[in-house]
Amino acid sequence: MTDASEVNLSFEVGKGLIAKVVMAVIGFSGTILFARLLGASDFGGYYLLLMIAEFLKKPVDGWSVAAKKRYSELTSPKGEIIAGQMLLPLFLVVFVAIGAYPFRTAIADYTGVARSYHVLVFLAGSLGLYSAFESILGATGLVGRQTGIDTFRSVITLALQVLFVWYGIGVLGMAYGLGLATLISVPLIFWSLDISVNIPTINTFWSLARFAKDSIPYTFVSKAWDRYDIFLIGALLSPSVVGYYEVAYKLVVPATFVSGLIGSIMMSRTSNLASRGEDATADVTNSLSFASLFAIPIFFGALAIPEKLVVTAYGPEYRSAAVLLIGLALYQIFNTQSTVFGDIIAGLDRHNANLKISLVAFTVNIILGYLLILRYGALGVVAATVVASVVEYVAAAYLLTRFDIPFISKTVLQEVLAGVLMYTVLVTLSTAISIDSWYSLLLVVASGGLLYFVVLIAISLRVRTVIKSFLKTVTT
Repeated sequence: MTDASEVNLSFEVGKGLIAKVVMAVIGFSGTILFARLLGASDFGGYYLLLMIAEFLKKPVDGWSVAAKKRYSELTSPKGEIIAGQMLLPLFLVVFVAIGAYPFRTAIADYTGVARSYHVLVFLAGSLGLYSAFESILGATGLVGRQTGIDTFRSVITLALQVLFVWYGIGVLGMAYGLGLATLISVPLIFWSLDISVNIPTINTFWSLARFAKDSIPYTFVSKAWDRYDIFLIGALLSPSVVGYYEVAYKLVVPATFVSGLIGSIMMSRTSNLASRGEDATADVTNSLSFASLFAIPIFFGALAIPEKLVVTAYGPEYRSAAVLLIGLALYQIFNTQSTVFGDIIAGLDRHNANLKISLVAFTVNIILGYLLILRYGALGVVAATVVASVVEYVAAAYLLTRFDIPFISKTVLQEVLAGVLMYTVLVTLSTAISIDSWYSLLLVVASGGLLYFVVLIAISLRVRTVIKSFLKTVTT
């Protein structure tokens, strides 16, 4: 089995990024199609149901973080860890089936989705099974393969969802399509792992439990802000407003591509190098330089032409999502940096610090989100999320400085400069060109994106070095 310290960081991220782009095109096409077919209310209802399923599987996610950390260590009992992961989805299905049953009517009323209880059990179980073993694959550092499997899952998901919705079962078709595609993809993860199963010993269990006592609550609060936003909007506003929020959120998802890939590698890599007594500072600095590579231009693009992006993609029914788009794009700048911060800190075996930081930030989000939604609606929730993400960023950056790790690099500042220039061009083009079709929108966006990357390559030595390293690996 590949060791996380042996993989080529830029090559794995490059492969994963290609897969992420393919996955984004597929997912984006799907959201446009279903948002238009189902309408804002049913579209939002699906994401309310998915939010509940993702929340209920958090214990599996948290334990899987611990399993990933231990699996990446040099002398870990890998067969015992695998065996433990096999039991997690079974416990999850039983827990959700029993725990959600008394609330089945309330769940249906909240989401507006009929037969939501049965769909919820199916979704939570399939997603939990996938997460349990995807985390182990991530521990090997092979994020290119990990993301490739996720891309395959996206293709199958879209195909099944289109089939089921066309058949006439509406929003339930989206849920069944996702759950079934997830189950179909699990054997690919098994095939990618060198699986040998051993009965876990008490020592292995307690080693995992010591880490999981922090990682499980951490998964409930870390990066759960957008899901908390949906919960709050669904409870105090309506599924239609959830639909507006999801439309804006889907447009900024590509911002997380690089940070998600880097973070997945850096936790395993930092952990593995630390277990060897080796220094990971160079990899950390390089990773932080590129975490917001996509988030920065997406923010400036959203700031320049928010309404044109939303209306052209999803239709005039979703015009109200334009102002949410700007706030969520700003949130992703801090989120992408903090994602990598958190994975590095976890790799250094300081998950308790991650938990404390996330608890503070999440508390800020809960209190501020509730107060602001009463006055400003969905925009107030997004504003609270931005403030909470800044709190998390500052706290995590301060902690990194205590490990003598710089939290910002010259490359990030160069990315901001390229983003400002891109914003100027987009504003100019949007006044000179009437953006009233997909063609004109793509022309303007492509022009701005091309300028961003050309400027960045021209002014950043680090960017040029990474590109050369990736191309050299591909051609040899």
